[in-house]
Amino acid sequence: MENGLKTDLESLAALIKNPATPQRELEEAARLVLKYHGVIHPKMGLRVHPDFYIFRTLMVALCRHPNTNKDIIIEFDKELNRLNPDYKKEINEAITKGLNARGA
Repeated sequence: MENGLKTDLESLAALIKNPATPQRELEEAARLVLKYHGVIHPKMGLRVHPDFYIFRTLMVALCRHPNTNKDIIIEFDKELNRLNPDYKKEINEAITKGLNARGA
């Protein structure tokens, strides 16, 4: 536990996917995902590792969350790209998908 939040990926993902999660808690959950789970397994040749789809879902949920803001999204995107440079294209596509789903 950190700052009162469980740090396992499942618990953090549930907070990010819950539209009732307050902004401060959402921001902390996103930070903890990166801190404890931010490195995605290497690609399998040209294919993404199946674990990437968890992050894609989280990125879309984070972008669509009613209590998110540009700073949370930009920081998550920037740090995930830094930790996983081989996934830059896929991360950018997921962020774009999330922002488009938001209607922004």
